[in-house]
Amino acid sequence: MEECGWAHLYFPKLKKLSVIRCPNLHKLPISFDGVAESHAKIEIKGELEWWNNLSWGKDEKFVTKHVNFTHIVLNR
Repeated sequence: MEECGWAHLYFPKLKKLSVIRCPNLHKLPISFDGVAESHAKIEIKGELEWWNNLSWGKDEKFVTKHVNFTHIVLNR
């Protein structure tokens, strides 16, 4: 999978997201509007290589402040 849609998806109550075996997914089409206002933390789980290759664009500052990443190791 390289993308999950063409528009930003709005999930104001998003708390957890797991991405497994999607090394070609380089951008999450998620709108973080509303999440920042609530000062909530979002937990994202995935493979470290995938995480390191994500492109956040204008949301990079938000991610640094509001996202906790957990590295998961998969048996291949």
